[in-house]
Amino acid sequence: MAGTRFGGLGGRVRVRQPLATTAPSSVVLIAQGAVESQANTLIAPGSEGERSVPPDQFMGAGSIAVGFDSRLFGVHLGVGAREVYGLPVPTIDPACVPPACRTSPTYPTNRVQVFPEARLRVGFLDGFYGDASVGAYTPNMTLRPGLQAGLGYATRAGYSVVLHYGVQVVHSDSAGQRVDLSGTLPVTERVSVSVGVAAVNNDARVDFDGRASVTVRFGQ
Repeated sequence: MAGTRFGGLGGRVRVRQPLATTAPSSVVLIAQGAVESQANTLIAPGSEGERSVPPDQFMGAGSIAVGFDSRLFGVHLGVGAREVYGLPVPTIDPACVPPACRTSPTYPTNRVQVFPEARLRVGFLDGFYGDASVGAYTPNMTLRPGLQAGLGYATRAGYSVVLHYGVQVVHSDSAGQRVDLSGTLPVTERVSVSVGVAAVNNDARVDFDGRASVTVRFGQ
């Protein structure tokens, strides 16, 4: 049995160009990404005496999307790419009886996986809204994208709270259900702080992850 520790850092850049219309609408460009380190520690030997654990690993991911936002709806389309941890390859001689000839498995190098990025929002920018998305609705989710729907509420002053539910990639070949609650608190006119917590169903167990971010707005 092995214990795993995760740590990561992500960021997002959003560029908005207002359109010359009477209604509040704009074209947006969104680029986001994240990096993650994974460290594994042996907690207890396996049922057949296995003591091998995966090596420490590091991976990154990112996405870019363009779209249109108005007060009542918005749509974003793009593409993302992420590194995927290689799965272990057993190195057991089938003619032997484990664990006599069991050796440590080998771990292939990470591979790159491309995923779509799309989001549809229906509702007010300063009120209740619903959204549905494929890909990553936060920078850290570029590492493990999914399919999700959300319901949120935002104020013109910058306060917001949103609840998401969906299915997220857990490993390179499996997915799990994800529930995510996050909120944003304005600190100044141009600076806000966001926090969030998520529960992910990961191979018959529930994993929790938390995140915190600071947003700085430039321009008009």
